[in-house]
Amino acid sequence: MTYNSNRERLKNTIEEKRQELNELLSKKNIDKNRALELSEQLDELIYEYYCVNKEKNR
Repeated sequence: MTYNSNRERLKNTIEEKRQELNELLSKKNIDKNRALELSEQLDELIYEYYCVNKEKNR
């Protein structure tokens, strides 16, 4: 997979997870375990995104 397509895929996935987490947090009754799971997934995706960018800049 090329750098740009991998980067775009990650950006899209990050945005989807961010929207999902925001929707969950906007509800009155929050599933805390699901919110934590989404937050952790988002952290991992953002880390992966920055690693991809760092590799490109080497």
